[in-house]
Order: sequence, then structure tokens, then C-alpha cells
Amino acid sequence: MIEILIVIVIISTLLSFVAPVGIKQVERAQYKKDLLEIKRVLINVSNYSFSSGSVNDISFRNSEIKINSLNKIIKLKKLSFKNEFIVKFNRNGYPDRRVLRYQKDDSLEEIDIFEVLFPEEFEYVYAK
Repeated sequence: MIEILIVIVIISTLLSFVAPVGIKQVERAQYKKDLLEIKRVLINVSNYSFSSGSVNDISFRNSEIKINSLNKIIKLKKLSFKNEFIVKFNRNGYPDRRVLRYQKDDSLEEIDIFEVLFPEEFEYVYAK
């Protein structure tokens, strides 16, 4: 009986060290998921604007992303927006602003929209 008690104490001690690390990993995964969701929405609305030839806008407020032309709202779990941002995409799929700022815990982070839409691995080709 004492041996079982000692094993339980050892296991609970080890779990007390491992549990906070696991919780932090879950939070990081939720931040990453929200960030990927923002990027996915930016890319999809840019493509939709280009393919439909229409102007579309997205509004970012608190923890919501609203795609106005499709009347769709996406809720984020961890990331939020301190101020309301509206990003308009012209009929060619280009946004009217370059940077999108969001709140992560107590820090203010930003996304470069052009880096999301036009990754570095795609080189610009100029006609001669």
C-alpha cells in the first residue's frame, strides 16, 4: 500500500511540472490557428475580388472578422483587434492597406498583408 502511495506521489509531482508546459502549447496552437484563419480570409477575399471583378471589404473588430460582401462572420478565440480595421480589396484583388494590427495577450502585433498575399518565393516578373 505504501509503495502505491509513493508511486502516486511521484506521478503527481511529475505532472505538476509537465502540465504548465502542455497548457502553454495549447494556447500557442490556438494563437497560431487564429493567425492562420486571418491569413486564409485575406487570401480568399483577395482571390474572390479578382475573380468576380468586384470591390470587397473585410472588417476586423474585437475578436470578429466580418466579410461584408458575403455577410459572413468568423470569431477568433485568442486574437483580437484593439481598433476596428476595414481592409478593402479592389477589383484586382489588391488591399488598400499594407498592415493589419492585432492584440495578442498584452502586446500589439502586426501582419503585413502584402507578405500574406504575395509570398517571397514568388518573384515578380516584369514584361519587357
